[in-house]
Amino acid sequence: MDKLREKLIALLNVPIYPHESKTPAEVVADYLMDNNVVPVVCCADCAYYIAVGEYCGFWDGVRHPEHFCGEGKREDEVSECQACSIEGLDQPVEVDDG
Repeated sequence: MDKLREKLIALLNVPIYPHESKTPAEVVADYLMDNNVVPVVCCADCAYYIAVGEYCGFWDGVRHPEHFCGEGKREDEVSECQACSIEGLDQPVEVDDG
């Protein structure tokens, strides 16, 4: 975790220079994306996450609410349940309790 924090601090300390054709926000977004810094969504807030059985429709498996990934979509930013559109999700989900 410390190495990741150090890398992020190093990235944030690099001077960002304006470009004529881009807004400052676009320059920063491009820089962060070029350096593999992507937004993440906590499973508990994700539209793919189904709390019953702690199931993730994107990864097709058990995920805990405190997990996170860069593929998720915030539940409050989509118009419908993303997990519901996953093929085969109408089948019962087996949950391993032990």
